[in-house]
Amino acid sequence: MRQRIGVLLVTALLLVGTVVPAAAGAMAVTGDTNGPNAVGGALVAQQSNETAGNETTNDSVDVSTGAQLATVLAVTNDDIQTEVDETAFDVEYEDGDDETRVEAVATRGAALRERAEAIRADYETATAAYENGSITASQYAQRLATLNARAENVVRSYERLEVRSEGLSALELRAAGLNESALRTSVSDLDDLRGVGAAALFERFTGEREGELELRTADGLRIEFESEDGEESREFSRPRDADRNITVSQSAALDTAQDILSTPANGEWTLERASVHPESGYYKFEFVLDSASSEGEAEVRVDGSTGEVFRLEEEIEARDGDDEDDDRDDADNDRDDDDDDRDDRRERLRLLVVDGTVAPGESVTVQVLADGTPVEGATVTLNDRSIGTTDADGTVDVTLPTDGEAEFRAEHGEAEGELEFEFGEDDDDRIVRDLRVDAEQTDGRVTVTVTYQGNGVADATVFADGERVGTTDADGVVSFDATIREDLELEIVKGEFEAELTLVADGDTLRVGEVEVDGDDDSDDDRERDDESDDDRDRDDDDSDDRDEEDRERDDDDDESDDDRDRDDDDSEDDDRDDDDSDSGSDGGR
Repeated sequence: MRQRIGVLLVTALLLVGTVVPAAAGAMAVTGDTNGPNAVGGALVAQQSNETAGNETTNDSVDVSTGAQLATVLAVTNDDIQTEVDETAFDVEYEDGDDETRVEAVATRGAALRERAEAIRADYETATAAYENGSITASQYAQRLATLNARAENVVRSYERLEVRSEGLSALELRAAGLNESALRTSVSDLDDLRGVGAAALFERFTGEREGELELRTADGLRIEFESEDGEESREFSRPRDADRNITVSQSAALDTAQDILSTPANGEWTLERASVHPESGYYKFEFVLDSASSEGEAEVRVDGSTGEVFRLEEEIEARDGDDEDDDRDDADNDRDDDDDDRDDRRERLRLLVVDGTVAPGESVTVQVLADGTPVEGATVTLNDRSIGTTDADGTVDVTLPTDGEAEFRAEHGEAEGELEFEFGEDDDDRIVRDLRVDAEQTDGRVTVTVTYQGNGVADATVFADGERVGTTDADGVVSFDATIREDLELEIVKGEFEAELTLVADGDTLRVGEVEVDGDDDSDDDRERDDESDDDRDRDDDDSDDRDEEDRERDDDDDESDDDRDRDDDDSEDDDRDDDDSDSGSDGGR
């Protein structure tokens, strides 16, 4: 990292000397971090005579000195920030106890996940801007070059974090808020920015290499680069759907992978290695190219549900040729080594799953090939256990293990080959494997002990049938009053970690049911929602009481009004009687 920072700073100084005298008419550098030229807050160079509208039809990329300078400055800034963050993390980790280290790793993991997601968002924003004509191909390429450097920094930091977290409790890391699965996914989402094409853009925009660049975004991102020394690289990537099931056979996926490879002037691509990735739902094929004039490597990933290629990386370079007498012996030796390598490859067997679904416990058909031809009579083992020999079609049937690793090995004479894949545990499964919960009840009191890898889980809050009953002590023990006659639902919560299980009464003993781990805080939300519902009900009751009181007041007012009206009526009747008496008196007087 420090070495690259030094190199980039030297490059920047050299470029500054080139840019200053040429700046008047060649280009302009802008510090706008919100407009179409912004790349993560970095300066982005733009040709003053280049508009987005007149370049979108041209896939070639022009690399100006200003764009190189802007890239170097942006990359250097990210390198320095990464170095500062890594140093601060290392100091906190080295000086802390296990509890401090857990917090440091969780905090660092959250920061890396945030950075990875920001880089991915910048990539998608830049791609959309290029596709709608807001930025030019050159500007888009420069963004990708910068994003490549940022992505590489995140991946290196992530790999260091993995090493640091190896000796720490996965449960405590989860409790501290580290979502390893989400972090791993966020980092994997940067693969589109780390291929040979994006790396070529980085090298071109930092002045490390010269050559021609082309990029297209129709039906996925395609980047092609040809250097001045004849080296060619090609990268293609496209988004996948959400289906991670493998329904396409490996042999069909191999045919698709071979079809997308370039056609070399001489020589041919040879399958070097094939692997299956059940958790991610894809096949990966690695090829090598051998010819008298060139050599190359390629990697192709095929979606297991659609059968489409979603990622390709391919590199081809010319073999070194030297006519000097002093180098002829070395060239001969190199050719001998190459011949040996080709002989080794010819002696290698290729194993493919040609039928069946690659999933735990499923039956599949494995085929053994040598130079593309089925091998009859090859001995095949699975996890060091013999499963038979191949038939005339080079195939053998086998049932896959229900979990763990599946490692196939085939031998035929001096030739051998391997195929392996793993039905890996997810993060929750790994925690459940090392989590132990014991319970007993005596005289109306239940005692629960929670341990992880043999150590007590302290400060975990325990809920019984939704009610909080206590917190575990340093040994992971909590006791509460209860008599379990049938069963009791138990929740164990510590930070972002949560486990659910059922205690079942079996006579005088308690049996612990299956433990389910969930890192989300849905139950907390449910409990909060329940509390809010209680508050709402209380408020409703209060409102109802207020309405009742108002009704009573209105009734009293009505009663008073009725009394007043009654009194008024009585007064009116008295007045009428007085008038009648007066009238009677007047009549008598007449």
